[in-house]
Amino acid sequence: MECNDDYLSTGLVTVSGVSIYISYSQQALEELQHMVDVESLSHVHMSFGWSLVMACLSFCLELLTGILLTLAARLIRRQCQHEPAAVLTVSQSSPQLLRLQ
Repeated sequence: MECNDDYLSTGLVTVSGVSIYISYSQQALEELQHMVDVESLSHVHMSFGWSLVMACLSFCLELLTGILLTLAARLIRRQCQHEPAAVLTVSQSSPQLLRLQ
């Protein structure tokens, strides 16, 4: 369960960063509008472009990675619980020889 929380927290950090970026950009545009008259900013168009798309893609891939790694860990744990444990024995005649039983 800890693994799942780690990937969720990294995804939340990504979303938080995107939210802060959008908020900061909006505030910067509003501040510029206060400094300069509206007519001179009529040709200014604000868009986020590929950086926003890549950040959203990153968030989705982080969550998908977390889900897949959690599922893989659960599958491995189930397989280990169903298989008998291997026992290593040291040979009496040759202490350097290990045998798997």
